[in-house]
Amino acid sequence: MILLLDLGNHRLKWQLRPHAGASPVTTGGVGWDGDWPAMLATALRASPRPPKALVACVAGSGRRDELRSFLETQGVEDITFPMALADLAGVKNAYRNPSRLGIDRWCAVVAAYRRCRSAVLVADAGTAWTYDLVDGSGQHRGGWIAPGTETQRRSLHTATATLPCLAAETAVQTDRAITWGRDTEEAIRNGIRAMLTGLLSIAEEAAHQSIGSCFAKVATGGDREALELLRARNYTIIEDIVLEGLALYAGGEVDAP
Repeated sequence: MILLLDLGNHRLKWQLRPHAGASPVTTGGVGWDGDWPAMLATALRASPRPPKALVACVAGSGRRDELRSFLETQGVEDITFPMALADLAGVKNAYRNPSRLGIDRWCAVVAAYRRCRSAVLVADAGTAWTYDLVDGSGQHRGGWIAPGTETQRRSLHTATATLPCLAAETAVQTDRAITWGRDTEEAIRNGIRAMLTGLLSIAEEAAHQSIGSCFAKVATGGDREALELLRARNYTIIEDIVLEGLALYAGGEVDAP
Protein backbone atom coordinates (compact mmCIF):
# COMPACT_ATOMS: atom_id res chain seq x y z
CA MET A 1 0.00 0.00 0.00
CA ILE A 2 1.21 3.51 -0.87
CA LEU A 3 -0.22 6.88 0.21
CA LEU A 4 -0.16 9.76 -2.29
CA LEU A 5 -0.86 13.31 -1.10
CA ASP A 6 -1.34 16.64 -2.87
CA LEU A 7 -0.76 19.59 -0.50
CA GLY A 8 -2.14 22.75 -2.07
CA ASN A 9 -2.33 26.23 -0.60
CA HIS A 10 -5.91 25.76 0.57
CA ARG A 11 -6.65 22.04 0.30
CA LEU A 12 -5.22 18.59 1.03
CA LYS A 13 -6.06 15.64 -1.24
CA TRP A 14 -5.02 12.00 -0.96
CA GLN A 15 -5.20 8.57 -2.53
CA LEU A 16 -4.35 5.12 -1.21
CA ARG A 17 -3.26 2.55 -3.79
CA PRO A 18 -2.18 -1.08 -3.33
CA HIS A 19 0.88 -0.07 -5.36
CA ALA A 20 1.75 2.93 -7.49
CA GLY A 21 0.38 1.49 -10.73
CA ALA A 22 -2.93 0.30 -9.27
CA SER A 23 -6.23 2.14 -9.17
CA PRO A 24 -7.00 4.03 -5.95
CA VAL A 25 -8.88 2.13 -3.26
CA THR A 26 -9.45 5.26 -1.17
CA THR A 27 -9.52 8.89 -2.23
CA GLY A 28 -10.47 12.07 -0.42
CA GLY A 29 -9.83 15.72 0.19
CA VAL A 30 -10.51 18.51 2.64
CA GLY A 31 -9.67 22.18 3.08
CA TRP A 32 -6.94 23.11 5.53
CA ASP A 33 -9.63 24.79 7.63
CA GLY A 34 -11.42 21.43 8.01
CA ASP A 35 -10.58 18.56 10.36
CA TRP A 36 -8.09 16.99 7.99
CA PRO A 37 -6.25 14.91 10.64
CA ALA A 38 -9.47 13.11 11.60
CA MET A 39 -10.49 12.55 7.97
CA LEU A 40 -7.08 11.27 6.91
CA ALA A 41 -6.79 9.06 10.01
CA THR A 42 -10.17 7.51 9.14
CA ALA A 43 -8.98 6.82 5.58
CA LEU A 44 -5.80 5.20 6.88
CA ARG A 45 -7.76 2.97 9.31
CA ALA A 46 -9.99 1.74 6.48
CA SER A 47 -7.05 0.20 4.56
CA PRO A 48 -3.84 -1.65 5.38
CA ARG A 49 -1.44 0.90 6.86
CA PRO A 50 0.86 2.21 4.09
CA PRO A 51 4.58 2.08 4.91
CA LYS A 52 5.33 4.78 2.32
CA ALA A 53 3.94 8.21 1.43
CA LEU A 54 4.78 10.52 -1.48
CA VAL A 55 3.75 14.13 -1.02
CA ALA A 56 3.42 16.77 -3.78
CA CYS A 57 3.69 19.92 -1.65
CA VAL A 58 3.30 23.55 -2.70
CA ALA A 59 1.96 24.60 0.72
CA GLY A 60 4.31 26.31 3.16
CA SER A 61 6.91 24.61 5.29
CA GLY A 62 4.60 24.76 8.30
CA ARG A 63 2.00 22.61 6.56
CA ARG A 64 4.73 20.23 5.38
CA ASP A 65 6.06 19.79 8.92
CA GLU A 66 2.57 19.42 10.34
CA LEU A 67 1.70 16.68 7.87
CA ARG A 68 5.00 14.86 8.39
CA SER A 69 4.45 14.78 12.15
CA PHE A 70 0.92 13.52 11.70
CA LEU A 71 1.96 10.71 9.32
CA GLU A 72 4.70 9.61 11.70
CA THR A 73 2.14 9.27 14.50
CA GLN A 74 0.10 7.09 12.10
CA GLY A 75 3.01 4.72 11.57
CA VAL A 76 3.99 5.85 8.06
CA GLU A 77 7.76 5.33 8.07
CA ASP A 78 8.93 6.43 4.60
CA ILE A 79 7.74 9.99 3.78
CA THR A 80 9.11 11.61 0.62
CA PHE A 81 8.58 15.14 -0.71
CA PRO A 82 9.78 14.78 -4.32
CA MET A 83 10.92 17.56 -6.64
CA ALA A 84 10.48 17.81 -10.39
CA LEU A 85 12.91 15.76 -12.47
CA ALA A 86 14.67 16.40 -15.78
CA ASP A 87 12.49 13.71 -17.38
CA LEU A 88 9.78 11.28 -16.34
CA ALA A 89 7.39 8.94 -18.16
CA GLY A 90 8.32 10.36 -21.56
CA VAL A 91 8.16 14.05 -20.61
CA LYS A 92 11.30 16.22 -20.68
CA ASN A 93 11.33 19.21 -18.34
CA ALA A 94 11.93 22.60 -20.03
CA TYR A 95 13.18 24.42 -16.93
CA ARG A 96 16.84 25.44 -16.86
CA ASN A 97 16.89 24.04 -13.32
CA PRO A 98 14.33 21.20 -13.50
CA SER A 99 13.83 20.95 -9.75
CA ARG A 100 12.57 24.56 -9.67
CA LEU A 101 9.40 23.62 -11.57
CA GLY A 102 6.56 23.24 -9.06
CA ILE A 103 5.96 19.60 -8.25
CA ASP A 104 2.21 20.03 -8.77
CA ARG A 105 2.74 21.38 -12.29
CA TRP A 106 5.27 18.66 -13.06
CA CYS A 107 2.96 15.86 -11.91
CA ALA A 108 0.05 17.37 -13.85
CA VAL A 109 1.90 17.65 -17.17
CA VAL A 110 3.38 14.15 -16.86
CA ALA A 111 -0.04 12.62 -16.16
CA ALA A 112 -1.76 14.69 -18.86
CA TYR A 113 0.78 13.64 -21.49
CA ARG A 114 0.45 10.00 -20.45
CA ARG A 115 -3.33 10.18 -20.71
CA CYS A 116 -3.48 12.04 -24.02
CA ARG A 117 -0.38 10.50 -25.63
CA SER A 118 -0.16 13.67 -27.67
CA ALA A 119 0.63 17.37 -27.38
CA VAL A 120 -1.33 18.91 -24.51
CA LEU A 121 -1.98 22.28 -22.89
CA VAL A 122 -2.51 21.90 -19.13
CA ALA A 123 -4.33 24.56 -17.09
CA ASP A 124 -4.43 24.48 -13.28
CA ALA A 125 -6.97 26.89 -11.79
CA GLY A 126 -6.23 27.48 -8.13
CA THR A 127 -4.74 30.20 -5.95
CA ALA A 128 -2.59 30.78 -9.02
CA TRP A 129 -3.58 29.98 -12.59
CA THR A 130 -0.84 28.02 -14.33
CA TYR A 131 -0.46 26.88 -17.91
CA ASP A 132 2.05 24.33 -19.20
CA LEU A 133 2.57 23.11 -22.76
CA VAL A 134 3.94 19.73 -23.82
CA ASP A 135 4.55 18.97 -27.51
CA GLY A 136 3.88 15.69 -29.28
CA SER A 137 7.36 14.33 -28.55
CA GLY A 138 6.92 14.84 -24.80
CA GLN A 139 9.06 17.99 -24.64
CA HIS A 140 7.72 20.38 -22.03
CA ARG A 141 7.89 23.82 -23.68
CA GLY A 142 7.51 25.79 -20.43
CA GLY A 143 4.63 27.50 -18.68
CA TRP A 144 2.94 30.59 -17.31
CA ILE A 145 1.87 31.60 -13.80
CA ALA A 146 -0.83 34.19 -13.11
CA PRO A 147 -3.04 35.11 -10.12
CA GLY A 148 -6.28 33.15 -9.84
CA THR A 149 -9.73 34.64 -9.40
CA GLU A 150 -9.74 34.61 -5.58
CA THR A 151 -6.20 36.00 -5.49
CA GLN A 152 -7.23 38.85 -7.79
CA ARG A 153 -10.29 39.65 -5.68
CA ARG A 154 -8.24 39.75 -2.48
CA SER A 155 -5.43 41.78 -4.03
CA LEU A 156 -7.86 44.46 -5.22
CA HIS A 157 -9.27 44.71 -1.70
CA THR A 158 -5.91 44.81 0.12
CA ALA A 159 -4.17 47.16 -2.33
CA THR A 160 -6.94 49.79 -2.43
CA ALA A 161 -8.70 51.90 0.16
CA THR A 162 -12.32 51.39 -0.88
CA LEU A 163 -12.79 48.33 -3.11
CA PRO A 164 -14.64 45.44 -1.43
CA CYS A 165 -13.40 41.87 -1.14
CA LEU A 166 -15.94 39.82 -3.09
CA ALA A 167 -16.82 36.26 -2.20
CA ALA A 168 -16.79 33.53 -4.82
CA GLU A 169 -20.06 33.25 -6.71
CA THR A 170 -22.36 30.50 -5.48
CA ALA A 171 -23.84 30.02 -8.96
CA VAL A 172 -21.43 30.16 -11.88
CA GLN A 173 -22.82 31.45 -15.17
CA THR A 174 -20.54 30.23 -17.94
CA ASP A 175 -22.56 31.93 -20.67
CA ARG A 176 -22.64 35.33 -18.97
CA ALA A 177 -21.59 38.15 -21.27
CA ILE A 178 -18.67 40.26 -20.11
CA THR A 179 -20.38 43.62 -19.99
CA TRP A 180 -19.58 47.01 -18.48
CA GLY A 181 -20.31 46.86 -14.77
CA ARG A 182 -23.00 49.16 -13.41
CA ASP A 183 -21.89 48.84 -9.80
CA THR A 184 -18.51 48.19 -8.18
CA GLU A 185 -19.10 44.49 -7.53
CA GLU A 186 -20.20 43.85 -11.12
CA ALA A 187 -17.24 45.85 -12.43
CA ILE A 188 -14.79 43.75 -10.40
CA ARG A 189 -16.36 40.40 -11.35
CA ASN A 190 -16.51 41.23 -15.04
CA GLY A 191 -13.02 42.74 -15.03
CA ILE A 192 -11.50 39.59 -13.52
CA ARG A 193 -13.51 37.38 -15.85
CA ALA A 194 -12.31 39.42 -18.83
CA MET A 195 -8.68 39.08 -17.70
CA LEU A 196 -8.94 35.30 -17.31
CA THR A 197 -10.82 34.87 -20.58
CA GLY A 198 -8.17 36.91 -22.36
CA LEU A 199 -5.41 34.92 -20.70
CA LEU A 200 -7.00 31.68 -21.90
CA SER A 201 -7.24 32.95 -25.47
CA ILE A 202 -3.62 34.14 -25.46
CA ALA A 203 -2.39 30.85 -23.97
CA GLU A 204 -4.16 28.82 -26.64
CA GLU A 205 -2.90 31.10 -29.41
CA ALA A 206 0.65 30.87 -28.03
CA ALA A 207 0.34 27.07 -28.01
CA HIS A 208 -0.79 27.12 -31.64
CA GLN A 209 2.18 29.28 -32.58
CA SER A 210 4.60 27.01 -30.70
CA ILE A 211 3.49 23.54 -31.78
CA GLY A 212 0.74 23.90 -34.39
CA SER A 213 -2.99 23.41 -34.27
CA CYS A 214 -3.31 19.90 -32.83
CA PHE A 215 -3.14 19.62 -29.05
CA ALA A 216 -5.39 18.36 -26.28
CA LYS A 217 -6.61 20.67 -23.49
CA VAL A 218 -6.68 19.44 -19.89
CA ALA A 219 -7.58 21.36 -16.73
CA THR A 220 -7.55 20.80 -12.99
CA GLY A 221 -7.72 22.89 -9.81
CA GLY A 222 -10.04 24.04 -7.07
CA ASP A 223 -11.37 27.30 -8.56
CA ARG A 224 -14.95 26.38 -9.46
CA GLU A 225 -15.64 29.56 -11.40
CA ALA A 226 -12.51 29.11 -13.49
CA LEU A 227 -13.14 25.41 -14.10
CA GLU A 228 -16.58 26.15 -15.50
CA LEU A 229 -15.03 28.68 -17.84
CA LEU A 230 -12.44 26.09 -18.91
CA ARG A 231 -15.11 23.42 -19.40
CA ALA A 232 -17.02 25.79 -21.67
CA ARG A 233 -13.86 26.06 -23.80
CA ASN A 234 -13.66 22.27 -24.21
CA TYR A 235 -11.03 21.49 -21.61
CA THR A 236 -11.20 18.01 -20.10
CA ILE A 237 -11.41 18.42 -16.31
CA ILE A 238 -9.35 15.85 -14.36
CA GLU A 239 -9.68 16.48 -10.65
CA ASP A 240 -6.87 14.26 -9.33
CA ILE A 241 -4.33 14.64 -12.13
CA VAL A 242 -1.57 15.73 -9.73
CA LEU A 243 -2.01 12.48 -7.80
CA GLU A 244 -1.92 10.53 -11.09
CA GLY A 245 1.41 12.12 -11.90
CA LEU A 246 2.66 11.41 -8.40
CA ALA A 247 1.84 7.73 -8.94
CA LEU A 248 3.97 7.79 -12.08
CA TYR A 249 6.73 9.40 -10.04
CA ALA A 250 6.46 6.54 -7.59
CA GLY A 251 7.26 4.14 -10.42
CA GLY A 252 3.85 2.86 -11.43
CA GLU A 253 2.05 2.81 -14.77
CA VAL A 254 -1.19 4.76 -15.04
CA ASP A 255 -2.95 3.84 -18.24
CA ALA A 256 -5.29 6.28 -19.90
CA PRO A 257 -8.92 5.30 -19.25
